[in-house]
Amino acid sequence: MQKFEQRWPLGTAARTCYGLALWLGNRRGDVADLRWDQRVTRKVMIDGQERHFDGFDIVQAKNRSRTGGKRLFVPITPMLAEILDATDKRGETVLVTAYGQPFSAKS
Repeated sequence: MQKFEQRWPLGTAARTCYGLALWLGNRRGDVADLRWDQRVTRKVMIDGQERHFDGFDIVQAKNRSRTGGKRLFVPITPMLAEILDATDKRGETVLVTAYGQPFSAKS
């Protein structure tokens, strides 16, 4: 992990993809399909106190055609926030190729 992080600095597509997979723990198709407009802030009541959490509101690709998929709110860790803040918002999706196109799940 340390060697990879040294090789790929913050802001590169490789480092962003690595960070999303590591800190969100989603399937590769869900990581590739992640859009900037899915990043939201949720209010949660914990012990009578309102707290705010930054995260992604997504629908998993698994079983999407059969059941519509499962809706998830995946919180963004401080480590992932650092990676996302260094990423250029050049397209609709978080991960984009050098040509500004979305990555496929297999790429």
